[in-house]
Amino acid sequence: MSFAASKRRRMKAKMSKEVDLTGVHPVKRAETLRRIEVVKAFISLSRPTKAEGERHAKSLGIGYNQFLVLVRAWMEHGRASAMPGAKKRMRLFHEHQLRRLDPAIEEIIADVIEEKGAFGRLTVILDAVRHRCEEAGLKPPTMQGLRPRLDEARRRAPSSDLDGRAVLIGRALTDVPVLHNDGVMEPALLVLSIQASTRRVLAYGVGSPSRPPEVAAVLMETVKYPVVAVQRDIRVSLPPGFERDRLMVAARAAGLDGVTWLSGTPAPHDSVYAVLGGRLGDVRVGEFQQRRNWKLQPVLNARTASPLSEGEVEAVIAAAVAEHNASHPPLDAEPVPAAPGDVNMIERLRDAFEATATRS
Repeated sequence: MSFAASKRRRMKAKMSKEVDLTGVHPVKRAETLRRIEVVKAFISLSRPTKAEGERHAKSLGIGYNQFLVLVRAWMEHGRASAMPGAKKRMRLFHEHQLRRLDPAIEEIIADVIEEKGAFGRLTVILDAVRHRCEEAGLKPPTMQGLRPRLDEARRRAPSSDLDGRAVLIGRALTDVPVLHNDGVMEPALLVLSIQASTRRVLAYGVGSPSRPPEVAAVLMETVKYPVVAVQRDIRVSLPPGFERDRLMVAARAAGLDGVTWLSGTPAPHDSVYAVLGGRLGDVRVGEFQQRRNWKLQPVLNARTASPLSEGEVEAVIAAAVAEHNASHPPLDAEPVPAAPGDVNMIERLRDAFEATATRS
């Protein structure tokens, strides 16, 4: 196998740079990086031969022809995200995939979403789409066909479609698998505090279904923002298992008014999943689902994927939040001064929350 000198010079320049893993799914990053390092070692040889190629391929557990595909991808693009399989998502829970539909159906869906609003109820939008498709003699799409298009519309919806300065606190399941120290593997679970009209994340907690994030810490971090202290429109959508009752008692005891404790399934404009449109940076988020719907076996079986440790998951989510917030600036250019009496709210809330633990 021979390589042109010009290509060799370009590759040396690429190899001298740290590998950028942007666009590579978190569970694929370790293996993608390992493959790139082996490919770079092969390319750096002065006269790479087929025998050397076979040796490097064996170290990755793949065939020679597969290895050449990796070499060509790296030489042509020099990006981790361009390596075969690096961007393929691991579907850890049931999620709706964007499949091609008849252009006439696509047009009907777009028209209905525009009329009903991106944050209309899914069932209402689906019924309207089905009715119009039947009138036009077209086969109506399923919910699986409509949902990803609605998610995309919600991501693109203007801020005027959302509720002013309201802050939403709720949970969302992610497509990032976390492997706990005791060997239990689950999808990472987030509790997010979002400024609805800007979709900006104000605070968040990382955990999993069996080890929920600390919601109290998220609420305390949220009330630090002066605009939140002044506006006082916080809508919390969490089940009892997330210390909901303790938080309600603590909020009342601390004098934190303006908090609405939603029950049942929240309306789309009150749902952190809907407001985010199913994505947080490069991480896919979904509504909470029961364990029977999780699809963790592919992660265990996949040669190119591996679950992440708790620390790795926290780093992935921190990067996803930073990426998301970079394109969602805060509502106010200048901070709004805290109202008198709100300066010590976080201390009062913390004391009240701790007091509920001693009483229980």
